[in-house]
Amino acid sequence: MSDKIKNSLIVLVIFLLGCSFILYQRYIKPLPDEWIEVQLHAQEKAQKPLEIVVHVSGAVRSPGIYTYSSPKRVIEAIKVAGGLQSNANTDRVNLAKFIYDGQHIHVPFKKEEKKRKRSLNHKKRKK
Repeated sequence: MSDKIKNSLIVLVIFLLGCSFILYQRYIKPLPDEWIEVQLHAQEKAQKPLEIVVHVSGAVRSPGIYTYSSPKRVIEAIKVAGGLQSNANTDRVNLAKFIYDGQHIHVPFKKEEKKRKRSLNHKKRKK
């Protein structure tokens, strides 16, 4: 082989090695340790059960603050609070709604609704 061809092959090999190194740095570079730690921390958080704390009040047998480890519906929270009283007005509460942390679930009494309607009617008459 002539010296000209050998030199050309050496230049070509060096060029290909340089391109490979650049591609490796850009696309196949190992992830930084910080990123891996963040990902591991996020996975640990996702694996921990949620803690949902709600305040249940009104026409339930045992009003109070209750803690749940998984998402529940309003009806389930009311059952844990002893269930509904006989004079509960369930038409004013969405029993199928999912609860969320910090929520206040108030089940009105039927008398509360009548008083509220009277006070609203009284305010309308004054105007």
